Amino acid sequence: MADTPSLLYFGRDPRVPILNELGDGSRLDVNSTTTTTTTATMYTFKEHMFIQLYQAIQRCYKIHDEQHERYKAYYDQKATEIPLKVRDRVYIMKPNLGRNKSRALTPGYVGPL
Repeated sequence: MADTPSLLYFGRDPRVPILNELGDGSRLDVNSTTTTTTTATMYTFKEHMFIQLYQAIQRCYKIHDEQHERYKAYYDQKATEIPLKVRDRVYIMKPNLGRNKSRALTPGYVGPL
């Protein structure tokens, strides 16, 4: 089941005009003007909507965790540990240059520390 951005953001799929004409039976029509819509039906619709949204969010979390583990495994394969000892002199990379500073004219490292 694919979750649309509209479902994740608004909690429901968008209403497409053709579905209103054909009468999509998979969803309850909350814009119905008939008097048969009762409070119980609206409560059931809201409950269904919240359950559907919760399940979609849980699927997103699961996919995110799987991707995180995949990227971590890839990074760990290529990462190497650098053995440092006490009193070793090292340079520390400084990626934040600040505002209105040229990358070419400012040192990218601090040190030796």
